Amino acid sequence: PSSACRRVPLQKDNNMMSRLIINGKSAALPAVRGAVQQVRDSGIKLEVRVTYEGGDGKRLAQEACREGIERLVAGGGDGSLHEVVNGILTSGATTHPVLGVMPLGLANDFAVACQLPGDPFQALHLALTNPPRQIDVGRVNGTYFINAATGGLGRGLSATPPSINRILGDTVNSLFGMVLAANFQSHESRLLLPGRKRAIKGIVGAVSNGSLMGGGHVIAPNARLDDGLLDVLVVREFPLGDLGKVIEELQGLNQRGRYISYHQAPWLEADISGNVPVNLDGEPMAFSSARFDVVEHAMAMALPQNCPLVDALPLEESVAEK
Repeated sequence: PSSACRRVPLQKDNNMMSRLIINGKSAALPAVRGAVQQVRDSGIKLEVRVTYEGGDGKRLAQEACREGIERLVAGGGDGSLHEVVNGILTSGATTHPVLGVMPLGLANDFAVACQLPGDPFQALHLALTNPPRQIDVGRVNGTYFINAATGGLGRGLSATPPSINRILGDTVNSLFGMVLAANFQSHESRLLLPGRKRAIKGIVGAVSNGSLMGGGHVIAPNARLDDGLLDVLVVREFPLGDLGKVIEELQGLNQRGRYISYHQAPWLEADISGNVPVNLDGEPMAFSSARFDVVEHAMAMALPQNCPLVDALPLEESVAEK
């Protein structure tokens, strides 16, 4: 560990039961092993479980819940975090551990949006010691997602052309890059939101709990993890001659755009003519109809003190104020 890491004092709790579930691809990294050893040297009892194949993260998280683990850390990328979240919320346990994240993937969109440290020791230290905050989790057809569900998009997003990039801000640049990257096949679709039913042609969209996807691209600039709402971005089929209108609507992001619309809602339903590929926290799936909803305050999470996606006070401070 670096000298900067050594200066961070760990809060010892010899009675706390903590566990790290780490992606097998990252388990042998020297920085990871050093972080685990430094935590143990401080007096914190930290167990480690390593995943070998898909589904292990979910199974190990369920096991941790049943065994009464108090702090559970997901070590890996967005897909690893997705499995651990689903394991916690399907465990059937009466109490859940506080969840932390050690970001070790390629994109780490959720962790980056929350401004979690990229250094393994600093991330593990925060996960095991920071006061927890209650966060929402999204759900689609019974499967949970902590960051975003996107349809019609791949894992990566293209860059915006330089001539357009100069006149756009970061958020619009990311959204426009997403639109250009999509190359989507149009589908006749129906979206149902509270108080609104819309038929659309074209199915590029995102239903977000977090704000980033595709390696740091902003897709939900107004997203919060504790507001009880999902952020819904819809992109309809548009002619290339109307790119100016598309850019204008991306800059405004309102509910009534001709090609782009942005909504915040506790739930929505989608019926699509054909099976559409969906990326759920980095994990591929497909469906032709879906019910999305938000599960408010679904879990407690250790986050940075000034996390931009959370408005509420940490749980300990909230209780103290009352």
